[in-house]
Amino acid sequence: MVFFGLGLAGLMFAQVILRELDSAFLGFEEAAILLGLWVYFLGFAYGTWQKCHIAGGLETLIIRSQRTRHWHELFISFASLCFLLFILFRAWDYFAFTSGNGRVSTYLRWPRGLWASSLLIGISLSCLAELFHFFTSLKRLYKG
Repeated sequence: MVFFGLGLAGLMFAQVILRELDSAFLGFEEAAILLGLWVYFLGFAYGTWQKCHIAGGLETLIIRSQRTRHWHELFISFASLCFLLFILFRAWDYFAFTSGNGRVSTYLRWPRGLWASSLLIGISLSCLAELFHFFTSLKRLYKG
């Protein structure tokens, strides 16, 4: 994420300098979108791993039993994993479509699959992280 973030900042800096020199290169815009997508989807996977996504927390006020909270956590983890797997299969279809048709980007002529691969890899890593959280929740439930 740091590499892609620094690359994105460098591209934006270079683009500003080139615009001031009246030598704008639109390929930088394509590369910036590509790097931005990689930062976003890797950040999504990292956020899933760290469990720093938005959560309501209302169940802590309603549910008093620790065991019931563990069941609730297991259910939320399972539902999230199912949703992520659904998105992963859709991402695979999209990646296969964009990679298989031979399309390339407008200015840089890079394969369009590079853009779709950020989605595929980010969601795959999120699935692995949520699978880990699911088994952790399952372990916590049976430990007591």
